[in-house]
Amino acid sequence: MNQISLIIYSERPEFAARLEAITEEIECVRLGGCADDPESFERLRKSEEPLAMLVDLSPDPNHILEEIESLSNIPPLLYMAGPQHESAVILRAMRLGAREFFSDMPSPEEVETVFRAALKTAPVHPAQPESNEIARVIGVIGAKGGVGATTVTCQMGFALQAMGKRTAILDLNLPIGDVALHCDITPVHTLANMTTERESADATYVTKLLEEHASGLHVMASPHRIEEAEAVTADHVGRVLHLLRDRFDWIVLDVSRTWNEISIRALDLSDLIVSVSVTDLPALRHLKQHLALMERLGHKQENVRLVANRCSKKHGSLDKKDFVKFIGRDVDFEISNDYSTVAAAIDAGCPVTKISTRAKVTREFAALAQQLHTWCGLENEMRPNQTARSGFRKFFRR
Repeated sequence: MNQISLIIYSERPEFAARLEAITEEIECVRLGGCADDPESFERLRKSEEPLAMLVDLSPDPNHILEEIESLSNIPPLLYMAGPQHESAVILRAMRLGAREFFSDMPSPEEVETVFRAALKTAPVHPAQPESNEIARVIGVIGAKGGVGATTVTCQMGFALQAMGKRTAILDLNLPIGDVALHCDITPVHTLANMTTERESADATYVTKLLEEHASGLHVMASPHRIEEAEAVTADHVGRVLHLLRDRFDWIVLDVSRTWNEISIRALDLSDLIVSVSVTDLPALRHLKQHLALMERLGHKQENVRLVANRCSKKHGSLDKKDFVKFIGRDVDFEISNDYSTVAAAIDAGCPVTKISTRAKVTREFAALAQQLHTWCGLENEMRPNQTARSGFRKFFRR
């Protein structure tokens, strides 16, 4: 049975003893130890790498909250226990990310109910990878504004997650990105949190910055404020990727089309670059310039794949012959123009498959996720039942 590793933070020996006795009776919880000050917590954190932390705010809630705020690596699942009548204390705890606020001395039933519910949604996979394989990093960059690069990023991420792949999206469209909006997520933490991290920050801390979508897809949102985004550096991005690569199968980067230090570092750290464009002349002019710059930066053509978005003969798009003549190479993948389905998915913050399983664009995003495996030299993994249905369709067409 999966277990949540827990550290108790309390200055009251009687509280620690009671919680220790309670957790011994709960199968889904493994107690890693008890800390009574920041120093003892840091020692436990380094040895145990806990997924959860339960903080006893008595006898001095504000003092203990200050201690918790000073910690560099608060576990992803944070719980607090303290006075129920002090709304300011509860609000402060919630701002720190507390998921539950227990009474001064919680009952065994309360604790078990909360942790059993947490086990169903806890980031067990990112914290406990099933293999030693590191994630493939996909850098997605648009030829210009409005070509749908963020839409492709998010729907590609949803499709990979639907294949059973542990997938995360990192929004590098600074200063203000839209990945959280496309996923209907209101992030508590963002990439800006990395600008205040200490040298001791580890993968557990970075995992805490991720928000989980109902589909299982994880998102690290871009900063809320422009001034926060300006503090993010290429080194922060590199550190995030370094700490997350062994916790996911795929990490998709929504890269800003503005060429700066962060964009260049993100593409350098990508195993594959997906360049998204529509097929009108203004966009293709920008695409041609992007491809020339990528070549000068040392990115080989086979590591840069061209995805033509919103393809339609009704909207003045170039045909394939003219595209090849203008760009100097053919498009690698096409996504059709289905405004109603894609717009509905963006409005709902969900995969297109939730809007329509029969839409052509839904099949195309699923096929694009499969195609990524081929481009990255991986086995094109398709579920057995999908293979069978595909075979039956071909048989009946014949």
